[in-house]
Amino acid sequence: MIKDKNMHGIQLYADGDWNSSIVIDYKISGIPRFIIIGKDGNIINANAPRPSSKEIVSELKDALK
Repeated sequence: MIKDKNMHGIQLYADGDWNSSIVIDYKISGIPRFIIIGKDGNIINANAPRPSSKEIVSELKDALK
């Protein structure tokens, strides 16, 4: 689907479905899920807006400060 839809960014695959470590560690309860992670690896926003939204611009500007 990622290839067919020409999706960009980092796409993660939860190979264990809802029991996969990424789903459990990040407390993901639905998909799609957008997360902003800082350069240091810490989560900046665990419920980030959709990348194509207008709201993402201010989120990313704040993250880069």
